[in-house]
Amino acid sequence: MADWGRQQAVAGVDDLVLLPSLTVKAIAENLKERLAKEQIYTYVGNVLISVNPFTRIRDCYSVQKIKYYKNHARSSTNPHIFALAANTLSNMVSEEENQCVIISGESGAGKTEASKQIMAYIAEVSPKSDDMDKVKKVMLDSNPVLEAFGNAKTVRNDNSSRFGKFMEVYFDIRGGPSGGYIRNFLLEKSRVAFQGKGDRNFHIFYQLCVGADDGMRRRLRLKDPSQHIITSQGGELVRPGVSDADEFKETCDAMDALGIEKSERESVFRMIAAIIHLGDCKFEKSGDVCVISTRESLENAADLLEIDAELLERAVTWKTLEISGDVTNVQLDMQQCKEVRDALMKSIYSKIFDWVVAEVNKAFDTKETTLMIGILDIYGFEIFEKNGFEQFCINYVNEKLQQIFIELTLKVEQEEYEKERIKWETIKYFNNKIVCDLIEGTRNPIGLFALMDDVCAKMHKEEASVADIKMLETFDQSPEVSRNQHYRRMNTMFQIRHYAGDVQYSSSGFTQKNKDLLAKDLLKVVIQSDDKLLRRFYATEADFLEEDGGGSPKAGRRQPTAGGRIRTQAADLVNTLKKCTPHYIRCIKPNDTRSALGFVDERVNGQVTYLGLLENVRVRRAGFSYRQHFDKFLKRFKFINPATFPRPFRGDDKSACQTILSQCTTLGADTWQLGETKVFIRQPQHLFHLEDLRESAFGKIAGKVQKGWKIYKGGREMLLFKQSLTQKIQQANKKRRAGSVFRVWKGDYMDYHDKVKNGKVQDIVNYMPPCQWQAVDAGNGTSYYYNAVTQATQWHRPPEMDMDEVENKVLYAEKILRVANHATAQQAYEHIVVTEKDIFLIEDVNELITPPSLEPPTKKIPDPPPMYPPYWIQHTVCKKKLPLQYLRQMSMSLQADGFLTLHFYDFPDQEMQPPPPPRVDPHKAAKAAEKATKKKPKAAPKKVKKGKKGAEPPPEPEPAPVAPQWEPPVGRVDPLPCEVCEDVILISQYKTEIVGVLTQQYRKYMQAELPLVFSDTIDYNVKSQPPAARQLICYENWQVLDTGVYVQSEQQLVAHCPSGIEYSRVQQMEAEREKRRAVARERFQKEQEAAKKKEEELEKQREEERKKQVAERKRLKEEEDKRFREEEEERERKRQERKDRAAAIVASKADKPAEATPAWMKKGK
Repeated sequence: MADWGRQQAVAGVDDLVLLPSLTVKAIAENLKERLAKEQIYTYVGNVLISVNPFTRIRDCYSVQKIKYYKNHARSSTNPHIFALAANTLSNMVSEEENQCVIISGESGAGKTEASKQIMAYIAEVSPKSDDMDKVKKVMLDSNPVLEAFGNAKTVRNDNSSRFGKFMEVYFDIRGGPSGGYIRNFLLEKSRVAFQGKGDRNFHIFYQLCVGADDGMRRRLRLKDPSQHIITSQGGELVRPGVSDADEFKETCDAMDALGIEKSERESVFRMIAAIIHLGDCKFEKSGDVCVISTRESLENAADLLEIDAELLERAVTWKTLEISGDVTNVQLDMQQCKEVRDALMKSIYSKIFDWVVAEVNKAFDTKETTLMIGILDIYGFEIFEKNGFEQFCINYVNEKLQQIFIELTLKVEQEEYEKERIKWETIKYFNNKIVCDLIEGTRNPIGLFALMDDVCAKMHKEEASVADIKMLETFDQSPEVSRNQHYRRMNTMFQIRHYAGDVQYSSSGFTQKNKDLLAKDLLKVVIQSDDKLLRRFYATEADFLEEDGGGSPKAGRRQPTAGGRIRTQAADLVNTLKKCTPHYIRCIKPNDTRSALGFVDERVNGQVTYLGLLENVRVRRAGFSYRQHFDKFLKRFKFINPATFPRPFRGDDKSACQTILSQCTTLGADTWQLGETKVFIRQPQHLFHLEDLRESAFGKIAGKVQKGWKIYKGGREMLLFKQSLTQKIQQANKKRRAGSVFRVWKGDYMDYHDKVKNGKVQDIVNYMPPCQWQAVDAGNGTSYYYNAVTQATQWHRPPEMDMDEVENKVLYAEKILRVANHATAQQAYEHIVVTEKDIFLIEDVNELITPPSLEPPTKKIPDPPPMYPPYWIQHTVCKKKLPLQYLRQMSMSLQADGFLTLHFYDFPDQEMQPPPPPRVDPHKAAKAAEKATKKKPKAAPKKVKKGKKGAEPPPEPEPAPVAPQWEPPVGRVDPLPCEVCEDVILISQYKTEIVGVLTQQYRKYMQAELPLVFSDTIDYNVKSQPPAARQLICYENWQVLDTGVYVQSEQQLVAHCPSGIEYSRVQQMEAEREKRRAVARERFQKEQEAAKKKEEELEKQREEERKKQVAERKRLKEEEDKRFREEEEERERKRQERKDRAAAIVASKADKPAEATPAWMKKGK
């Protein structure tokens, strides 16, 4: 597999902690440099930064990359979202702790794409099962539905998510997905009624208008999107490159796949169409009364909602007020009528979206689960020219997320160092808790949401504009708010200093949007609908009306406001995130024009600032980028030190960690510290180095396992082969010597690889004459090849010319005796070296060198003395090089001797029977023959030199006469064999091993069995001394202790062999050895069991200590959660007590019952 993670040269630095200069500009410049090289991901310690490239990056999210990041540690890869996903998934499985990924950034920064890629990684690498397939299918099917109902085209993004989503994916203990759940936040309901220039409404409106068939469009009374107001306000009707009709079909198919009933789907589409028709309703004055002028749109909407059109019009244009117990009907002006209509549209659509999310969760059918990964995708901080209640809620949630980031990264970082007694440099940072308290505080200090709720409760009968001014006055009267340095009043606006900057909010519409309630008149009309699904949507709100339909809220009960729901959702989300191990993705939008790889410095500098990247880098550089509990660190990195693996460390986990780090010589003493319960590593590159050592150790461990398996497998095969060879010897009744029965085969009996002792022998074995080829010009633009050593010529280029010099693999090496002269039975000591293709017989020849005399001979001194005494030199000579493919048979006698006769075929040029060729692929052989016979040389030259055609070398100059000078000869190496290929007689005490090596290699090389003959009379042939057929006759002679060879006749040699042992004695020796082996095995087994028991006891103690540590961590976490719940319950109890007291006061002041519902409200269809 290609090295997908390291295939690109790193641009800039891939971890901002390693920046030489630490400024906002330096961070932005590094991101810019990496984006230009299409490297969109960068680390800040464990935080991933993602820059939106606004174009497809080749092979960025391929299946090959997913597999690569799954199988490689983060240290060996470039920054990537798959690396973060792999780390998240592996941490969840190995540590059995819930994980969460918090994705933040501006709209259009790529948050939704990041969440999709994480889900794609989980779906690809998770173990295959029915539950996994189901979860994967629901994930895929839910995307089109959620995007259709929750996404819209904006000026910044063609497919912008206009809601926040916390996707919880549940896993079993093995890491396989078993279910899921989606929580939605902050749906941008205002988009239903109004879109700015360049924006569209939610996708589903256009999909329904364009994609529905003719019959459905007639039933829904729908036209082209350009003919409806709420689908054409922004001036954008289509998305480039996207067909709304095709996407509508995909949405319907996905809803079917999720198991949504057809009747409910049709009901939802009717509500969507009713919203479109409500948007087309126009108002005009008819005398003093405001009426709906577009009656067709009104009737269409009422018919689709299955309510009475007159009741709907009355509820939109009139309002019922209760003043001092008197009920009065008030006519609304034109602007108020539009606001009431828009409220109905937004309310119905919000209910539809909540229903869609609930249906997706129902499709997951989540069972009891163990582990969870949460992915938070919520649109980021927003600052517009005019900021309203929606921006206030969005920025509040982002403020809470920033608080979590501060608590879980910066604040906890410093607190942990103090707790672990680690020396480090304190970093000052801005804690935005004061801003969160300013917004969400309920008491001491009281926050803006609470004050807003009080104003809405006390002034629910007042006009919205009056309530908004009262809200600002209430803010000013609260000392907790007015004295807060992060709040400032600005006429009809107020300003909050957020972590991302100062934002001015317009108070217009704050109280009305905070109520987030349908007018009671509208609510009574809606709950009278014949549409079951619509009535179900408003079942909770209907419960707040009096059972007799009077319209007053039940005593002591107050409907939750939008601000209250946001606070509750944010608190639940924060509580969930705090129970997980967090991972962060900070998304950056490099430009506003969506240009590919475009980068605007000012835009990025602002995002770097309010995302808190600079502070995060400072903390990482001042502190330690990695920390882990002793037991988990030891579990991961014990492999890199022999003191901790494979045998357990004899000591506690802290000492084991100290041993690992202190003996790692490449890490300095200042790069790590040991705390009370954790290991701290300073810089990422130090951790990456440990990861590299771990991977290297795994490679070595795997190599040892492979080596052990090969040794076991090879030893087993060799044992079986030796047994079969022993059976052949026993079946032939060959006598054995006592020393050869249980001999272990070594293969190398002369330290062949020792270059000092056997360097000359190695030179001969590795000598390759074919490497002496050279190209010669043959004319006509062709060349042939000539070997100066072998005098051979050929047309095709020898493959040896393209080969590097390689060392021959040696299978056997020994110093033996060989019958060198068959006429005199002379023996010579020679080295036998068996390679994969040849058998070498190499002799060390000694030569006596007598130096000449310095003085010439005279009559007086006829033999003058030499200049210095004679001395011996040694030549290493290759006597024979016997190709294995020419070996035809081996012969052994029946006596207990050391004789082994090797019989060879003659070479083809000696006019004898040719040897069998090695068995090769016939197709390859045919191609080689065809290539070799394409052209033939006209005549092989006797001696040719390189050069151009027709060019003759210049005559060599005659050498200048020099005085004769004697140079002392030195030992030489003769690599070319000086004897012909013929049968040889070897004498060795390891002859059985030679037979075994040759048999196995011949079978492997020639794909055939090598014959082995047993006889006391061995016929063989020699090509010299003179050429003749000869015999070797072996006799047993009990008087000799070793083998002797003598000449019996001109063609016969006689060998006197010592007596061997009987076969019964061999069996007795084998039985005794097997008995000793059984005793040794039993003793070894007992020792192993004792050692294993001791190690198990030690490991059990260590496991108990680890469990205690994990249990202690869980206990502390549970106590913290319990304390948090108790505080929440106490606050809720006090809040309820205040509500009960207020309700009691209101009830005591009521002097008459509320008036019944007006007659116009009771009118039926």
